[in-house]
Amino acid sequence: MNKKGQGALEYLLLIGGAILVAVIVITIITSVGSASGKQTEYNAIKALCAGFKTQAACGNSEVVVGSTSCDCVWPITTNACEVEAQSLCTPPNAD
Repeated sequence: MNKKGQGALEYLLLIGGAILVAVIVITIITSVGSASGKQTEYNAIKALCAGFKTQAACGNSEVVVGSTSCDCVWPITTNACEVEAQSLCTPPNAD
């Protein structure tokens, strides 16, 4: 009778471990998916900022793609419109 209780406990522990592994895998997959989406949005913003050919057109323009908002800037060193650093990009304002 003691063997049956031990077998049942081992079975429950195996099921619990499998559920834990499944939750960890799902969490990793969803976090990786959202990170790559942010990178895609940032790359689209870079392309839009590069489309501004004059300093006046670039002039600190805010560009929004999906859930990412960045400012375009015209640095003196490159003399071309660029997107600000990705770390400075934020979700768009809900005005």
